[in-house]
Amino acid sequence: MPMGQVEIPFQGAEFKRKLLHWAASHAYCVCLDSCATTVDQYGQYDFLIGVALEGNALVVNGLDGLEDEMLADPTAWRFGYFSYDLKAAIEPRLKNELPAAIPADAMQFFVADVVIAKLRDSDMIRFECGYSAEILREIEAQVVAQNEVVNFSGFESNFSEAEYCATISLLREHIRQGDCYEINLSQNFVARVDLPSPMALWEELTSASPVPFAGYGKWNALHLLCASPERFLQLRDGQLLTQPIKGTAPRSADPAQDAAYAQQLHSSEKERAENVMIVDLSRNDLHRSCVVGTVAVPHLFEVQHFPQVHHLVSTVCGEKRQDVSAMQAIRHTFPPGSMTGAPKVRVCELIAQYERSARGLYAGALGYIAPGGDFDFNVVIRSLVYDAQTGGLSYHVGGAITWDSEPASEYAETLLKAAAISRLFAGR
Repeated sequence: MPMGQVEIPFQGAEFKRKLLHWAASHAYCVCLDSCATTVDQYGQYDFLIGVALEGNALVVNGLDGLEDEMLADPTAWRFGYFSYDLKAAIEPRLKNELPAAIPADAMQFFVADVVIAKLRDSDMIRFECGYSAEILREIEAQVVAQNEVVNFSGFESNFSEAEYCATISLLREHIRQGDCYEINLSQNFVARVDLPSPMALWEELTSASPVPFAGYGKWNALHLLCASPERFLQLRDGQLLTQPIKGTAPRSADPAQDAAYAQQLHSSEKERAENVMIVDLSRNDLHRSCVVGTVAVPHLFEVQHFPQVHHLVSTVCGEKRQDVSAMQAIRHTFPPGSMTGAPKVRVCELIAQYERSARGLYAGALGYIAPGGDFDFNVVIRSLVYDAQTGGLSYHVGGAITWDSEPASEYAETLLKAAAISRLFAGR
């Protein structure tokens, strides 16, 4: 075992909850969780937690600065997010002119002093770094908070149903004119609330909606409560891998109806067309970073099953070129194509024109960079963003618009995707 690593027996679900709440008691933490799902074939952790101890957080909020820090100290673990609005630092044509409901830096990463992992199929917890008997005692003594939602105002969207449908019609006209051939449109729900324990609310969210790429992040007053089913980009042992989701169908409690929904999704020409457009975009993005001839699509139109929805998921991978750094690979693929459409730069301009607030953390990415540069990031969807200082709470939902889109159906799909979040606040 490498120097600094310490293993202890995994003591079960209650100990995991103490780990999570101990992490959330610090100013900077990221907790990544597969929620005991098995749909992801490529991850190596059941969960991974990174914490910066008080007064010791080395925070980086620029791509160049992050790359410099990685070169200066290749042995550190780094955790953080790229917000969707980082696009303006990558592509000169793009601007960030609208305010976000919950303001956030374009990106924030911290060096973790303590990293705790549970590997797949292991009955041990591994401290990758930062182990001490004192920290273990703190974790074992941690009080697990109960979820409370206080002074909740109710959510309001920045689109009415009629306005959202009318905007889809305008976007279809752009498609007819050849400006683009697929574009993601989202609406933003905003509320005011007091959350004594955002971590406890995230636990409730992921319990209702267990997904392979869940994540909780805290950067002082800014909290991200994420129940994402989608991987943005992974670098592992020289291989880049992305898994765009395009295509959604409802679940049913009736097994026969549920199977029918899944089959309809898999055979739908419209959903396949949406998916293959983003697969082509993802292949082009990876070609910029990969050895010629290595980009492949091992899984096309795979139906994956989640508590609220079925999704159509494809997997695109390739061998990273040695002259391409980890951060260059991010630059070549960000923002996630499933959350923009194609061609990427033009649709980002149209999204800025037609959406009514900046996306902020939504449609960005949350994850980690391990020593040596390997990384894994999700797509920030099905997520709440909370500002503990102001009480602001925000979430986005959206979908891909193509020429074949029917506005009322597209609007209904956004509400289906928000179902787990909506139920969290029912009756409050």
